[in-house]
Amino acid sequence: LPDPPRSSNLSSEQPAAEHALAVFYVVPSDVAYERSVHQRIIEATQDVHAWYQCASGGLTWKLAFPEIVRVYFADHTREFYRDNGNWWGSLLAEMGSKGLPIWSPGTVAAVWARGAGFWAGAAQWCGIDCGVALLGVEMFPEFNRSEWSGGTCPGGVGVGAWPCTPDGAYAHELGHTVGLPHPYDVPSTHDDAFHSVMQTHWNYPNFASGSESPWGFLTLERQTLRSNPFMHTDIDLFQLHPGCDVVNLPSNGEAPIADFQLDADGLVLSTTNLSQGGSLYYWTFGDGSVSNELNPIHTYGQSANFPVALRVSGDNSVIDLAQGEAALGACPSFIAKVTINLGPLANDDALTLLSTLTPSPTSNGVHPPTEDVTLWVGRFHTTIPAGSFKPAKGRQLEFDGILQGVNVKARIRPLGKSRFRITVDANGAELAGLESRSAVGLTIGDDSWCGAVAVE
Repeated sequence: LPDPPRSSNLSSEQPAAEHALAVFYVVPSDVAYERSVHQRIIEATQDVHAWYQCASGGLTWKLAFPEIVRVYFADHTREFYRDNGNWWGSLLAEMGSKGLPIWSPGTVAAVWARGAGFWAGAAQWCGIDCGVALLGVEMFPEFNRSEWSGGTCPGGVGVGAWPCTPDGAYAHELGHTVGLPHPYDVPSTHDDAFHSVMQTHWNYPNFASGSESPWGFLTLERQTLRSNPFMHTDIDLFQLHPGCDVVNLPSNGEAPIADFQLDADGLVLSTTNLSQGGSLYYWTFGDGSVSNELNPIHTYGQSANFPVALRVSGDNSVIDLAQGEAALGACPSFIAKVTINLGPLANDDALTLLSTLTPSPTSNGVHPPTEDVTLWVGRFHTTIPAGSFKPAKGRQLEFDGILQGVNVKARIRPLGKSRFRITVDANGAELAGLESRSAVGLTIGDDSWCGAVAVE
């Protein structure tokens, strides 16, 4: 795809959805547009979008733009915004003057600015009807420039990565836009503050220590979210965080009882909700699919063993969790999302895979530096030989090379609690004939996962 033209005039492109999240990637006039930065902000938005839905018990944002993140080419240089209002004053005023939804009723704007360093701040306004979060792109370790941020990224995980904790900072600042304060400053949540993303965002998504676990949204924070117009049910998304913690701190009354029964007929799973005392229901089906229905029916794409979970919230926002398994096959399920672009010629196609995986309890661990990594989607498959992954920033492992004529880029990132995020880009492949619902699988050494994905 071509890079977007450098233009400041986006005033005619307003969000289509009411009470929605509008995300912008801001490029100052003396800075080049970077497609890799744009894509990383999209990934972070998808990640936080899914995490909110799980951690809240079934609520999340509507995204204002179909492309998720829009580019704003700013009028001035990076130094201008730094020296004239410290970004918050100058940049936001400029964007608002162009008709963009800054402090606009019905919109929360998330603004990622290249060159803003480790800047992170947010506020709610318009009563509860709008808000803005502003963050610096340099928080992403792979895009940090110390001459812009004034610091280096430590290279650890969790608190050991701070201040380069962009996804957690994103979730935290968005919380401020919908009225969530720092819980340490509030008497009712002071004692449990370190269990919250609104206090220790560097724990995102699964890096909380034992003393700070469980970790996510506190009970009273979830109650605030349930009354906020920006939090919606029935948002169909790809759930990257089905195993987020349930945090029933501080105590807020009696918990509901979550319970269900599963009945499978081929690939069709019927659910019977046997819960008591619930007013909000949130199902995850182990293949990335979700539902807020009382008794959903779900169709899988392939036989596998899929973990099914139901989170039930009472009116007091206390959650109970029930878990089961849809035993439809012989291997653990593989949560994956695949996007393809067909080129004009044979062997000119591109594939992008985004996935989350958890090794089985009996696994001896995932060791890409010493184990072959094999991926297949439909008839396409590729094997990255043992020893090919190299360490990268943020405790990631990366591979970039040519395999059987296909340019393959792969990244494995730890999420904590033995969970991993894997992304693969394959360019120059032959993908013609790939079905809209295709088998997908991954093998790392002696660990295997399988399932099916909707190919977009």
